[in-house]
Amino acid sequence: MDNSTERNETIFALTREGKKHFTVSHLTIRQSIFFLLLQLIVVEILTVAVAFVFFSSALFPISFETKVWMLSYNGVYLILLASLKIGFSGYVILLWLNNYYEVTTEMITHKTGIIWQKEQGFKVTHIKNYGIRQGIFGRVFNYGTLYFYDWFLKQEYTMYLIHSPKKYYRILKDLLPFADEDREMVREYLVEPSEA
Repeated sequence: MDNSTERNETIFALTREGKKHFTVSHLTIRQSIFFLLLQLIVVEILTVAVAFVFFSSALFPISFETKVWMLSYNGVYLILLASLKIGFSGYVILLWLNNYYEVTTEMITHKTGIIWQKEQGFKVTHIKNYGIRQGIFGRVFNYGTLYFYDWFLKQEYTMYLIHSPKKYYRILKDLLPFADEDREMVREYLVEPSEA
């Protein structure tokens, strides 16, 4: 029996017993989708504001001929505005998609850029300590920042505002068993006052 068949049977047996055991050799981590939605909402608000300014300009004290001239181009204006909105929305989405972290058993790599991609890598063996930062809004919307210190490069690096930081924190904990860990979080549970 080869190793892959034995491994599949082991996973099946563990799953049947209610235990899940899976090995992942590569992770891709992105910024929380909450921030992508915020950026798209800002684009939408700006679009509505620009449309409002254009159409409310007919209320300004200008000559009737100028008002007619301005409003005669409202179809062209709306098409131009819609094209710009689609372009900005696409740009925001592409920025979000092309800004990610790759975590392997050997390296943590941050990749950014749409056309010219920049890459910054850190060896896992060079990480001295790591931790998590998550505030109240982070707990509510499930985002936070993971950070680690590379002793070889002598710099702290952050995985900024990523989705499900506790999950990736546990993965880092398994990946870096000999590194020191820190935690900067809001208390996980509310403490009720004791009864007198």
